[in-house]
Amino acid sequence: MEELPQKVRKPYILGLVAFCSGSGKTTIIERLIVNLRDKGYKIGTLKHSECQVEMDRAGKDSFRFTAAGANQVVVASDRTIGMFRIIREKVELEQVLILFEDVDIILIEGYKNSRYPKIEVHRQCMGAPLLYKVGDATDIIAVASDEKLNIDCDFLDLNDAACVATWIAERADFFFNSDKN
Repeated sequence: MEELPQKVRKPYILGLVAFCSGSGKTTIIERLIVNLRDKGYKIGTLKHSECQVEMDRAGKDSFRFTAAGANQVVVASDRTIGMFRIIREKVELEQVLILFEDVDIILIEGYKNSRYPKIEVHRQCMGAPLLYKVGDATDIIAVASDEKLNIDCDFLDLNDAACVATWIAERADFFFNSDKN
């Protein structure tokens, strides 16, 4: 019997932002990937970098192709695919998000002024103000912190990735079951 094509749904997109570097965004994202994957979700991640992204190494064939002027280089094996795309102008977030395929949730590290919902990552030892209170980021719907905070949005325990993942899964499921797709 021929298998019917499944409806491709748009992924739930959620940012993780912080006032400063070193707050633990990468660490919580690593833990969320594991917890959300265990709940059956396919996870994509995107990290914003202020620097030029260099994933290739000098001397490799793909590096040589890029150096020769190729606009796009794809490296593939039996189980992985890597792509280098040389862009001459500023890349907008939406242009990057369309590259994701077959994922349920995209966790974005950075892009604090994007229009997507975000969790602010806050560590007491950093001594930084809350982004959501100083207005330096938009669409913050929760704060994950290692200290109890009196805030006007959802509070998440930064040290309990399983609970944070459950909180995300509840919103993703609502997103998937709404009319947004």
